[in-house]
Amino acid sequence: MKKIFPILLILFFIFSCDKNSGCIKGDCKSGQGTYTWGSGPHKGDIYVGEFKNNKMNGQGTLTFGKESPWYGDTYVGEVKDG
Repeated sequence: MKKIFPILLILFFIFSCDKNSGCIKGDCKSGQGTYTWGSGPHKGDIYVGEFKNNKMNGQGTLTFGKESPWYGDTYVGEVKDG
């Protein structure tokens, strides 16, 4: 898990840059929601959790999609300011 933590930070930074991604359920601005990446190297990744000020913030779960080298792995924990 420690090896993929820096990758998670990069992934969270890219979160706001992927224009084909989107909120598929709930409130991904300031509340509880589900966000998925629609393209790029994170295609198919899904984050379910808390959002604040349009960023992932709080408790959540990130599941890596088929395009990821970590396909099938899941990160469960806290995210701060995306």
